[in-house]
Amino acid sequence: MSITRGTLNKAYVSALDGMIEQRDIASTLLDVANDSGFLKTMRLFGRTKKAKAWEYHQFVNTDMFPTLTVGTTSGSGSTSVTTALTAGNGFIRKGDLVKFPDDKVGYVYSVSTTSGVDTLVIKSVNGDNLTLASGNALVYNGDAVGEGSTAVTNRNYDVTKQSNLIQIFRETHVVTDVEKITPIEFEYKGQPYYSAYQHAIKIKNLMASVDIAMIGGKKSVTKFGDGSPVLIDDAGNPIQTTGGLDEYVSTSGINDSLASTGVLVDTDLADFASQLNAAKAPLNYMGYTSDATKIVFDTFFKLGKTTSMQSVRMNIDNKTNIDMTVDQYRHGTRTYELIPLSILDHPKLLTPSIKGSIYWIPKDKVATVDDGVQPRIQIRYKDPQVKGGDGMIGEWHTGALAPVPQGDQLIWGAHWVTYQGLECLGVNHFAKQKVIF
Repeated sequence: MSITRGTLNKAYVSALDGMIEQRDIASTLLDVANDSGFLKTMRLFGRTKKAKAWEYHQFVNTDMFPTLTVGTTSGSGSTSVTTALTAGNGFIRKGDLVKFPDDKVGYVYSVSTTSGVDTLVIKSVNGDNLTLASGNALVYNGDAVGEGSTAVTNRNYDVTKQSNLIQIFRETHVVTDVEKITPIEFEYKGQPYYSAYQHAIKIKNLMASVDIAMIGGKKSVTKFGDGSPVLIDDAGNPIQTTGGLDEYVSTSGINDSLASTGVLVDTDLADFASQLNAAKAPLNYMGYTSDATKIVFDTFFKLGKTTSMQSVRMNIDNKTNIDMTVDQYRHGTRTYELIPLSILDHPKLLTPSIKGSIYWIPKDKVATVDDGVQPRIQIRYKDPQVKGGDGMIGEWHTGALAPVPQGDQLIWGAHWVTYQGLECLGVNHFAKQKVIF
């Protein structure tokens, strides 16, 4: 303590240790982080499904009619040509009809296979000369057989198995006895304790971790059941990770880019539509977009285009009560809706390739070969094996200060766990469109 002489002024009081003056501090905490996104959207759309196992599979059938590309060809310009296929081997059989680039039709007189390459002898059905060059494509045009015919050669259509993994996510918040009852200057939901805010932010952090994995995750080689796992924790336990949306689409979907980075033009829309048509894609799409990529589309559609954007109520699976308004535009026979995803704007998360792209997902459900349907995209999850939580995220508490005291240490620990993975079906209809690159 000390005694001084002089006038008591503002500088003197402000310099006292501990800031004795009452400060003008907002009584509520401002949320400037604004980190939310994919998981919240999927739950809003009702796109969650319980998984039976830690790895889930789906089988995709083979395209019924492959592209038939020809290589070395002889006899072009005559009524009979011989050509070796460079793509589409194993499909064409004797008796099939094929249409040439100039719309003339030929009959496949014979098929011979050497080292997996089909060589076709094709004869004109009406005497026209058949013209064909290396790199041209033939189009399957049905088949024709003679009177009293025998069976045609059998075709076998294989299926491809796709799978993904459930990933385990955890988060923790621990507070001591002293800090639990020490008030602070602002309030969080009516409570002037920093611990209340920390408790809530840890849940948000957990959900953001799930968001990151669902978008940018890579499927691990290691699985929980591996006898010699490659990826392990400190205790030697195997770790498995889920593949995210970017991996699904980059690997098996349509990968498109604007002709010029950050500039959308009419030809970009037409080119994208042609790629969707080539994949036999459906007519209604939703696109997950960042603010930066959305601005590129806004700029294009606001420049007096005959096609314009309009704000509409989001509709998924004929549910019109979804509390989300999105921008919609039409081009050709398709309708596209842009869905903002705030985590794509995060300055410290995800890569520029992801944040600079729009992920286009069909709004319909994918058909199964037995006339059923399945959602195109959804979160697969397993029930947490703890009593607390909301069904997808489990919560439990430890320590002497917990609602049900445990042990003698004066702490309160809150713990969360969730088991989740991403599932995308019919990914050949999905698209990653690079807008800023």
